[in-house]
Amino acid sequence: MVGVVAGSAAYTGAAVLATGGAVHGGAGMVRFLPVFPPGPLEQLVRERWPEVVVGDGRVQAWAVGSGIGNDPARAEHAARLLAAGVPLVADADALRLLPQHLPGPALLTPHAGELARMLGVERADVEAGPLRHARTAAVRWQATVLLKGPVSLVVDPDGRARANPTGTPWLATAGSGDVLAGLAAALLASGLSPLDAGSVAAYVHGVAGSLAARRVGAPSAQHVMDSLPEALLVLRG
Repeated sequence: MVGVVAGSAAYTGAAVLATGGAVHGGAGMVRFLPVFPPGPLEQLVRERWPEVVVGDGRVQAWAVGSGIGNDPARAEHAARLLAAGVPLVADADALRLLPQHLPGPALLTPHAGELARMLGVERADVEAGPLRHARTAAVRWQATVLLKGPVSLVVDPDGRARANPTGTPWLATAGSGDVLAGLAAALLASGLSPLDAGSVAAYVHGVAGSLAARRVGAPSAQHVMDSLPEALLVLRG
């Protein structure tokens, strides 16, 4: 069971994409935490994913942060969940809200610019030494870091590190990371550790991106999301 806190009035697509990543990631049930007062965001999610429950409740893992922007209510939800101790994936704007200590299993999914902001360094420094900076963040927050990039890295606080071999440059398209966050949360909810959930999510996401690129040439994030079931089928067989 996965909960999703994603999207805002400015970034409505993030709600649909992060929720879709969780749905296609094998979650038995997905909850979407609505905004207050209710608006078009919930309707968009319901229309695209009628099987998703809109409302708060018990979950096994959260995907938090994709597209929440500067919405104060969404930030309040995200900050509460970051301190709750439930396994979670923290993406995008949730990375601005990290507490000094994360009380539960956590996977952080920054790109180079976000990791630079988290550590107070220049983006060029992260790009020149991605593994070193990912390890610094993993130790600082005692969380697994999935550093998205041309070669995505998954780094654990204990020093273990994995480089993802799958993917395509088209995965840099806007919204692709939202899909990845939802997918990783579904894997985390299935019982995988943050290191394994991040590694498997990056691998499957990369395969989906390659399948989508083969099919349409220049895939959007929605194409990548829609290719997740095929990617899982290919990897199973």
